[in-house]
Amino acid sequence: MDEIAAIADRHGLRVIEDAAQSMGSKLAGRMAGTFGDVGCFSAHPLKNLNAMGDAGYALTDDAEIAARMRRLLNNGLADRDTVVEWGFVDRMDSLQAAVLIRRLDLLNGVIERRRANVGLYRELLDPAHVYWPPCRNDEFNTFHTFVVQVDSRDELRAHLSDHGIGSAIHYPVPIHLQPAAAALGHSAGAFPVAERQAGRIVSLPVHQFLEPEDIRHVADTVNGFYR
Repeated sequence: MDEIAAIADRHGLRVIEDAAQSMGSKLAGRMAGTFGDVGCFSAHPLKNLNAMGDAGYALTDDAEIAARMRRLLNNGLADRDTVVEWGFVDRMDSLQAAVLIRRLDLLNGVIERRRANVGLYRELLDPAHVYWPPCRNDEFNTFHTFVVQVDSRDELRAHLSDHGIGSAIHYPVPIHLQPAAAALGHSAGAFPVAERQAGRIVSLPVHQFLEPEDIRHVADTVNGFYR
C-alpha cells in the first residue's frame, strides 16, 4: 500500500482499497480499509461482518468523496428533483443495515473465535504435508477463510467429504485464465506461481460456530489422509 500510495501522490490519483473480506484486520496497527482514500467492504452473508443478503459499505475521511458516493448510490440525485450526474440504485436495504448494526456489536467475538480456530489448526495440522502462510508480527488477521496448500488436493477434498467435512477452493481458476481475460493474451504458464497455487489451495472450515473438537476432527482427518 505504501508503494501504491506513492504512485497515486505523484500522479494526483485517488486510491480505492478493496478490503472486501478484511473487516477488523490490521497491518502495523492500522485498520484494513483505511489505507486508501476509500475502503470498500462486502457484507455478503459469508463474511465475518455479514448481512442477511447482499450488502456492502464504504469508508472515507474525505467529505467531498463521501458526498459524491451518497449521490451516486441514489441515482445521482442532489435532491428529489435534480440529477447532477448519472448514478445507480445502490442503496442498502434498511433491514440489512439494521442487521449489520447489531452484528457489528458481535464482530470482535466472531474474530476472536476464528483466530482461535486457526491457532488450533496450526497446532494440529502436520506441516510436512500442509502449508499455510505465516502471520507476520505486524499483521492482525481475521480469517474470513483459512486457506492451506496441499498435494493431492482433489483427493483430499473427496476424503474430507467422505468424513462429513465440507471444504472449498477460493479460487480454482486464476484470473488470467478466465474467459473474460482472453483478450489480454495470457495463456497457461504465463503466471506459474499463481497456477501452481490454484491447483493446491483448499479452504478448511474456520467459522465461529465450530467447537475445538470440530477443528480436531478436521485436522485428524487431513493428517490421516496423508499418513
